[in-house]
Amino acid sequence: RHLALVADHKNVQNPFTEVKETQSYYLEMDGRGIFDFAIRNVPETINRIIANSTLSKDDVAWVVAHQANKRLLEAISKKSKIPFEKFGLNIADTGNTSAASIPILLDQMIESNQIQAGENILLTGFGGGLTWGSLLIKL
Repeated sequence: RHLALVADHKNVQNPFTEVKETQSYYLEMDGRGIFDFAIRNVPETINRIIANSTLSKDDVAWVVAHQANKRLLEAISKKSKIPFEKFGLNIADTGNTSAASIPILLDQMIESNQIQAGENILLTGFGGGLTWGSLLIKL
């Protein structure tokens, strides 16, 4: 079984050849595999970036994570041992906006004064190509 999120291309129908290629044209995802991938790697990168900084988990005011789904964020919170209350959420309002979810959520939290100047914010993303990474910033 391959761990994947695949969107295949549509084949051109050529009237000058008898070759018929058949493929699925639907988005296919190994949801369980990608979920397991995220809860294995994202908490690890969160813990690593905090360990390599001068901060502790208590010093992090907010986690602004890719908004894939709430259940996944709850699992990342539990495994990274950062309280879920520190995770910003907007998925119920915006859905999964893919690569834009972190900057959209960060902007919304700043605009609503949820995030204050001087706070330590942990940004963490995961997704396309099964990549992941985290960044600590101070506003």
